[in-house]
Amino acid sequence: MPATTAASRLEPEAIQAAVIDLLIYEGERPWATQEIARIIGDQVAAADALRALEDDGLIHRLPDGFFIASRPATRMHALIEQL
Repeated sequence: MPATTAASRLEPEAIQAAVIDLLIYEGERPWATQEIARIIGDQVAAADALRALEDDGLIHRLPDGFFIASRPATRMHALIEQL
């Protein structure tokens, strides 16, 4: 029976929200996949979330493989904070 992590029990959208929050609120710097996976607690769930967020245009993968939040994602978070 495969090991189950806390992250793997969450809905994919919840993991995606955690990843985008991490990229926006934990310092505006590029993040490595391994860093994100360590914080999320699940390599596969983190990779799936990064892929989905990138496909949706909410994050960008840099040429060196690191990730940053997209300008629209950052702006939307700033607007939501104003509510």
